[in-house]
Amino acid sequence: MQQGGIAVHTTLDLDLQQAADSAVKNGIRDLAWANINNSALLAANPKTGEILAWVGSADYSNDSIAGQYDVVLAERQPGSSFKPYVYEAALRDHKITLATILDDHTQSFNGYVPHDFDNGGMGKIPARTALVYSRNIPAVEVGQMEGMNNVISLAHAMGINSHLDPGLSTAIGGSDVTLLEHVQGYEVFANQGQKIELNAIKSIDDGSGKTVYTHDVLGPQQVLSPAEAYLITDVLKQYQYKWGFGWNRQMASKTGTSDNGHGQIPDSWIMAYNPDIVAGVWVGNTAPNGGGGMIRAFGESVGQTIMARFVNALPSKMRGWYSQPSGIVRATCGSQQEILLSGTEGMCPSPSPSPSPSPTLSPLPSPTDLPSPSSLPSPIPSPSLVPSPSIKPSP
Repeated sequence: MQQGGIAVHTTLDLDLQQAADSAVKNGIRDLAWANINNSALLAANPKTGEILAWVGSADYSNDSIAGQYDVVLAERQPGSSFKPYVYEAALRDHKITLATILDDHTQSFNGYVPHDFDNGGMGKIPARTALVYSRNIPAVEVGQMEGMNNVISLAHAMGINSHLDPGLSTAIGGSDVTLLEHVQGYEVFANQGQKIELNAIKSIDDGSGKTVYTHDVLGPQQVLSPAEAYLITDVLKQYQYKWGFGWNRQMASKTGTSDNGHGQIPDSWIMAYNPDIVAGVWVGNTAPNGGGGMIRAFGESVGQTIMARFVNALPSKMRGWYSQPSGIVRATCGSQQEILLSGTEGMCPSPSPSPSPSPTLSPLPSPTDLPSPSSLPSPIPSPSLVPSPSIKPSP
């Protein structure tokens, strides 16, 4: 773009920017039934950090939704889309494996009692199942096992710069993050543990055409090992099928829905990635001067609409997937096969595991064992959480 004789060269891909803008505008219409009037979408190349699409609101010129306020940079509660950081920290530190049995029953964690929207529980379930079905109580249990300060340290290392409260409610998304930070965090999963800072500007030329700024691409930072990142990816690749997103390619994904402290929903999210792209979508209801209302759509609805429109419009070249890295072993845990980090074999009572390039995944409960996604949406934090602050548009 050019202004005042200055030329700014961005990383945006015009085709993907158009696809993102179209997905947001049409998706808002898809979700009008849920009182949603605004959305933001951010997508990047996880291998380079280059931001490929940035949609800050559904309509820049619409003052009724404070359209000139960039929601990509707004701090909002991420809900269950924060859970992968919790599980990753515990997996990395050998506090759990994907086969660890967690207790999805209503219980008190030192006085904090999280709930799911179905007010029920699945009983004793493996960590893999708990994450795919986005159960709140097991996520809090894992946060307590790992220690929330350790979870927060990992989230910060992956790119979450906002303040994260060390209370257990943060394990299920009770602390605010921005969409920009969240996509940065998921970039680490998408890039097999390597963090590359997201960037949107390549260079700036002055009025004479002289380049006065060039973005300095920093080298990657290995935050997680490829094996550690692969465990989360291997779980989240099942998410789109269990929740019926209708995407035309394999992605790893996770939804999130926030709570205002009274059982109402201010925000819904979905994050998605493969080796070629990482993207996040936020939806809500906004108005000038920090106003706005509650919505009725959960994260799954965002996956079926806005993110589905965007993913299905991606070019065919963005269909890559991951090879199993070294450091992963297969074991029989109980009666099921599971993949584990090398060194955690003793945490799974089974015959000695052996390396395997094609592990057999633990089967999840049949969807008929639970309410359908429409009646069991991705859970939201307990009503005891601190309310998410309203978006505060610029004047």
